[in-house]
Amino acid sequence: MIQLIKYEWKKAFLKKTIVILMVIFIIIDLIKIVDIYHKKSYLISAGTVWREAYWDMYKDYNGNITDDKIQSLDDMYQKLGEEVIEMTASREMDLEKYMTGTVYSDYNFLDRYYITPFRYFALYQNRAGEICQRAADAASNAKNTGNMEEYRRNARIYHIFKDRKIKDFSYLENIELFLDFSFSDILVLLLVLYGLLAVYGSERDGNMESLLLTNKRGGKSVQVAKVAGAGLFSIMVSTIFSMVDYLGFAFVAGSFEGLKMPVYAIAFLGRSPLGINIFQYCLLDMAVRAFGFLIIGIVMLNISYIFKNVLASFFVGSVFCVCISIIYENCCHMPFLWLKILNPFSLVDNIHIFENTEFVSICGYPFPGWQIAIVIGGIYLVLLIGLALVVSKNNEYCR
Repeated sequence: MIQLIKYEWKKAFLKKTIVILMVIFIIIDLIKIVDIYHKKSYLISAGTVWREAYWDMYKDYNGNITDDKIQSLDDMYQKLGEEVIEMTASREMDLEKYMTGTVYSDYNFLDRYYITPFRYFALYQNRAGEICQRAADAASNAKNTGNMEEYRRNARIYHIFKDRKIKDFSYLENIELFLDFSFSDILVLLLVLYGLLAVYGSERDGNMESLLLTNKRGGKSVQVAKVAGAGLFSIMVSTIFSMVDYLGFAFVAGSFEGLKMPVYAIAFLGRSPLGINIFQYCLLDMAVRAFGFLIIGIVMLNISYIFKNVLASFFVGSVFCVCISIIYENCCHMPFLWLKILNPFSLVDNIHIFENTEFVSICGYPFPGWQIAIVIGGIYLVLLIGLALVVSKNNEYCR
C-alpha cells in the first residue's frame, strides 16, 4: 500500500509539467511579493533614507516598552509637529538636521512607524480591560436574568481578554503583509486543479481503468492510494507556497523580527480569540490553509472520477472553485458566521475566521467559530473520502 501511495503521489507531484508550473508560479509569487512590499511599505517606496532611519532608531526602541522610550518619542514627535504646524520649515533635504531629510518627512515617518504602533501596544492592555469589563457586566446581567447561553459567551470573552498586554516593541510590517497576502491561494488552486482533475481522465484515455481492475490490487487499494496521493499533493503544494510567502516577505524586508510577539500585537488581529505568539500563529495559519486545500483536492479527485471527460472535469472543478471563493469573499465580512464557516474556502483564506472573537452556540454552549470551521472541514473530508471509496469499482474482472 505504501508503494502504491508513493507511486500515486509521484504521478501527481513529479510530473514534468507540474514541476515546471510550480517553478513558474513560485517566480510569479515572488514577483508579486516584491511588488506588494514596494507598494505598501514606505521603508521602500519613500527611499533608502526611511529604511536607514528606521533601523537606526530601532536599535534604541526595540524590546521592552518603557516610560522613557514613550516620553522620548512623544517629545520628538511634538517638536516636529510644532514645526509642521508653523509651516516655516524648509522643504529642502537636510540629512544632518532631519533623519529622513525634511521635517515633514520625519513627522510622517515617526507617526507611521513608531508613534502609531507604540500607542497601540501601550494602550492595548486598557482596551482589553474595557472588553473584559463589558463582558463581565454582560455576563452578570445575563446570569441575573437566567440567560445562561449569553452568560457563558461573555464569560468566555472575559477569560480570553483577561491579562492581555503587549510588553515589547518589534518590527511587524513584513508579518502583517504576509498574513494579509492571498495571491498565492490562486496559484495553489490552479496547481491542484491541473494536478488532480485529470487523474482518472488520463487513465481512461489509455484504457488503464479496466486494466487495473484485472489486478488483485487494482480496485479499492488503488483508490485508497489515489486519495492518499491526492491529499499529500494538495498539502505539499500549499505548504511550499506558504513557506515561499513567509520567506519572501522576510527576505524582502530583511527581517525575521516579531515572531515572539503575541498575535494580537498585529492590529487587525487585536480582537482575535487566540492567545498564542506570532510564530505559533503562522504555523497554525499554514496548517489550516493546507487542510483547506486538502479538502478541495479531494473534491477535485471526486470530480475527476465522476466526469468521464477531462474537459468536463476541468470545467466543473473550475466553476466549483470560483463559486466557493466568490461566495466566501462576499460573506466573510457579514455578521452571518455560519455562512462563513460552512464554506471550505474559510480554511484557505483563514484570516477572517481568526480576526474576531466569534462564537457558535451549540446546545447553549459557545464554541469559537474557527474551531467549528475546522470540525466542519473534518466532516467534509470524511464524507469526501467515503464518497471516493464508495463510488470506486471493485476488482470485478479478477477471480
